[in-house]
Amino acid sequence: MKKWIKNMPLLAFVLAAASALAFNMPENERAPEYGTPDDGQTWYDVTNVDMGPAPDEYQCNASTESCLYSEKDLESPITEEEGEFVPGSALIPD
Repeated sequence: MKKWIKNMPLLAFVLAAASALAFNMPENERAPEYGTPDDGQTWYDVTNVDMGPAPDEYQCNASTESCLYSEKDLESPITEEEGEFVPGSALIPD
């Protein structure tokens, strides 16, 4: 019994380290981002795509609508990105 009590701090440390690794999202992994130019008919996964004028990028034209969503149900807008979603010509729908 005394042996178990002596090892309790070590066990607590191991459990804390394991849970810290299990619940951390890697820094290079971004939350999902989706855009639709036609209100849900066609979706583009732009999670790792930059915003810009290039054919492999997208733009958010000025408007009062949300441009990107975190899910494809149109109920989870990403509020920092507003405007009409315009995909580049080289982007492939999801």
